Amino acid sequence: MLRRVLLILALVGVLALGLETAVTYLAQRGMEEALRRQYGLPEGLRARINSFPLVLSLARNRIRDLRLEWEGEASFRSAERSTTVPYGCQLRLCDMELDMPAVLRGRLEIRSLSRLLSSLSFELPDLCPLLGASLLSTDENGFIIARRGMEEVKYEVHVSGSRELEFRSLSASRNPSGSAGQDEPVIEGSSRVFALEGLPMEMTLLTAEVEGGKLSVRVKVDEWEGYLDASIDSL
Repeated sequence: MLRRVLLILALVGVLALGLETAVTYLAQRGMEEALRRQYGLPEGLRARINSFPLVLSLARNRIRDLRLEWEGEASFRSAERSTTVPYGCQLRLCDMELDMPAVLRGRLEIRSLSRLLSSLSFELPDLCPLLGASLLSTDENGFIIARRGMEEVKYEVHVSGSRELEFRSLSASRNPSGSAGQDEPVIEGSSRVFALEGLPMEMTLLTAEVEGGKLSVRVKVDEWEGYLDASIDSL
């Protein structure tokens, strides 16, 4: 008798796990299709839902964690020209309340969010044309080192407007005390400002950081800003 009960429980567990897996897969594909249609996100969009058990979460109109990732191309436009650069985007929507009747009709209607984490990332080699460099690298302080032949120029990156990035050139200054102090970077004054265009969603740039061979830009998604119950943080 006990063996039969255990067997039944095991079968129920397998069926429940299979149902959860199927519902998660269908929900993720449905999210991707709805977001592509509503916001023009690229075909390579990937949605990952972490809200176990998802069947109960959907019954409550809530998803605990939805992560969206895609790759695309953005334009860096300066006064002289426009350069197309590949990018990656990562969005994380936390504790999301949905309008389930709209979801069943194939539309993603958000009622509220507790938190939205969002960023863009650019590989440094892809940024070489922006700075006229043959090679870009970073130093321990997070500055970009641009090599042009035998010349090296150091840059720091700032967000200079809601959709603008500024690459500000630096030079090295010797410690005036003449002691064994370290060279310190100082601003030379020349800079290159680029307007970031061509993103599928309206985004406002917040901060920029160079780390691990990438330029990461923290952003906020203007179209979803009104759903937030709490502040946006970085990924």
